[in-house]
This record gives sequence, structure tokens and C-alpha cells, in this order.
Amino acid sequence: SIILPGRMSTPLIFIAARLQICKEPRNTRGAPLARVCPRGKPDWNLDWQAANSRGMNNARLLSALAALTGVIAPAIAAPGGPIGTMPLGRYTCELPGDAASTAGQHVPEADFKVINASSYATPTGQGTYLLTGESLTMTGGPLRDWRFHRVSNGFLRKLEADGSEGKLRCVRGGISVAG
Repeated sequence: SIILPGRMSTPLIFIAARLQICKEPRNTRGAPLARVCPRGKPDWNLDWQAANSRGMNNARLLSALAALTGVIAPAIAAPGGPIGTMPLGRYTCELPGDAASTAGQHVPEADFKVINASSYATPTGQGTYLLTGESLTMTGGPLRDWRFHRVSNGFLRKLEADGSEGKLRCVRGGISVAG
């Protein structure tokens, strides 16, 4: 099975809710086969345990329906790379220091915490993000329109307006901040 990030699985819930199951036709052993009813009265009391014992016909039907409607395809073939999620946790941000002074200069207004599959929080409020490939975009909230390049799983570099990597870096878990 496929677990889709964030709200990507919501359309599947509505597809499943609208699926009409009939008790006809029957297979060679007399067990009913599940199918979509183009017309006629659906049987909402179909025995789901019996349906599962028939070789997962309902799961195959839902998978085929989802693929045909394009629900899964955008998650796999999104522009910029596959849609993903950031590891949960606190991201501490800093500007690089120099050899003569501190290792890094903490920038507390850039710190954020990933709180679920598509949301983050800062001391000034919550927002949403979108991760496609190695590109992280804050799509709402206090850091709206900030873009990062994901260098590794827990290391981000803020992108400038022209798309080049800036000096600000954010690290999951903590960094070596003096003071």
C-alpha cells in the first residue's frame, strides 16, 4: 500500500465513500464478486470480511480507480520531484561565523519546528510547507515564501530571491551556537 504525504490521501476517502458495491455476479464457488454498480441499487451491507477472503477484489478496485482518476500520479510525478515530508523536530538556524569569533551566529527569528507531515510552527505562529524533491517552500504562516534547498535529511540552506543558495543554514536538532 502507498501512504501519501499530508492531505494527499483525502481524495481516496471520498472515492471510497462514493463506491457502490453489488452482490452480483457470483464466482464459480457461488461467492459474490465486488464491482462498481453503473445502475441499480447498491448493497451497502456487503460482508467486507468475505470480500477480503475473495482475493482483495475491493482493494484492487480502489487502487485501479485511484490510478485512473490521477489521485496517485501527482504525488509520484510532481514538477520539481516527488512530494515528501520533512523529519519532525526543531530546526535551528544560523549564519556562518568566522575563524576569529563564534562558530555561528544564531538567527532565532528563522528557527522553526516541523510538527506534522505538512505543518511547521514558530514562536509567532504556525504555517504549512511543501517539499518537492530537494526544494522546501514555506507556503503559509510566518515564513511564507521562504525557500530552502535540502542539502541532506536534517540540513537546509535558505535560497535567495534569485534561486542561489544564501548564507542562512538550518539544522535539525541543534547546532554549535556560541552564547
